[in-house]
Amino acid sequence: MPDFLAHSVFGEMLMAAPQVQPAIPGERELAPWRWGLQGPDPFFFRTSTSPAGGMMHRGAPEGMFQAMAARLALLQGPVRDTAAAWLHGFLGHYILDRTVHPYVLARQEQLAPLLPGASGNACHYQVETDMDADLCLHFHHQPVSAFRPGRGMTLEPWQKETIAGMLAAGAAAKGATVPVLEGIKALESTAMTQQIIFRGGKPALAAARGLELLMGKNRQFTSHMKGRRPGWDSLNLGHAPWTDPRDGSTRTQSVPELLQAALAEALPLMEALSRQLAGEESGELALGRVDFSGFFQR
Repeated sequence: MPDFLAHSVFGEMLMAAPQVQPAIPGERELAPWRWGLQGPDPFFFRTSTSPAGGMMHRGAPEGMFQAMAARLALLQGPVRDTAAAWLHGFLGHYILDRTVHPYVLARQEQLAPLLPGASGNACHYQVETDMDADLCLHFHHQPVSAFRPGRGMTLEPWQKETIAGMLAAGAAAKGATVPVLEGIKALESTAMTQQIIFRGGKPALAAARGLELLMGKNRQFTSHMKGRRPGWDSLNLGHAPWTDPRDGSTRTQSVPELLQAALAEALPLMEALSRQLAGEESGELALGRVDFSGFFQR
């Protein structure tokens, strides 16, 4: 999947469009929107909620979105505004995931021979990490070390509770039970871990290497660490061919082009979600039964 900074960049692109403005009526809704852009990923930063994060990424997403919209319909006032901003951001996360994930899978296969002995999902994580570094340079014209992951993401306690409740509703639709308190702790763990990943520097990198040696998990932790400029074209700005794992077709799109494609898909869906939450439309969002990985689910 795209990583933290990639989703943040995509959120910046979305916010420039008028279709997104109804979801963010004021400054108070900006942080929930930004947390929504991280989708179910906060669940991965806590052992007790990680299985639910995996379940939310798999399978057709329509029922999950309906369940979260139904929970939102029970809310009123600022709590509802927070939930609505978050849910629109969550939709953005989903669209970017399903658009870019096939590229990440393709590049993972190409990178594997260059990282011999990498364990688990280390190659996958490295592609995501390298993309974040190059996206920061491409869009912000700054090294990734300048990125502040917590900027603009501070939540009030009641907002954390609201977002955790929305995440719990989404998890329940996939058959997972996540207490609201655990969801709050997952949000807090995410904020802390992202600071370490982006801002921990050499001490954090050394600690990650030590853990890998201790646990026998080569590159499993250091592949998450930001700060180094990738030594390859992780954004495919040179338009090298890559193989789409869904159908074996050859594609040449760059990551910025994939972000533009995701933007074109997301904007009409954002409008549809706004109309649905306002009671102007009913039924499921037209997501085509495509999961977060970009694969069609029957």
